[in-house]
Amino acid sequence: MSRPFAITSRIGAEHLAALEELLFFNRLQPAVRTRIEATVDRYGLPQIVVRDGAIRIGLAGVPEVQTLFAVSPAGPSGAPIGVAVFLREGEERFVIVHVGVAEAYSGAGDRANDHVFFHLLNAIRDAARRTRGVRHIDLFYGQGIVRHIPVQVTSSGS
Repeated sequence: MSRPFAITSRIGAEHLAALEELLFFNRLQPAVRTRIEATVDRYGLPQIVVRDGAIRIGLAGVPEVQTLFAVSPAGPSGAPIGVAVFLREGEERFVIVHVGVAEAYSGAGDRANDHVFFHLLNAIRDAARRTRGVRHIDLFYGQGIVRHIPVQVTSSGS
């Protein structure tokens, strides 16, 4: 079964307002406010940059970050319904530092069964598998590591 949205690393500048809504004005943020503040203290505030008709996200003080967008309808010209910002920290790990999901696609939303957050997480895991030396992903949202996710799934007998 195909998902009704796509995962991409690039969206057009015409989606600036929708991305600002996801990152800065998301109505779900109060539930995780302290964790967001701790993440901003450690890694910096996300900065949206529009260059050559495309949007990228940077972090103050962190030279290289990567971003994945969930867009709907499926395709690179669709509107963002989810975003995940991550970076490589050290040789062996990626750290997911910011995540935003549109309210309708959140765990309590009408489109919760589309599992936007988990598809973004799996896309980051796929990127980690393709990156030499990366062994795990940390979902950092606050006072410490919330989730430590292995990149390779091990099976017994392998």
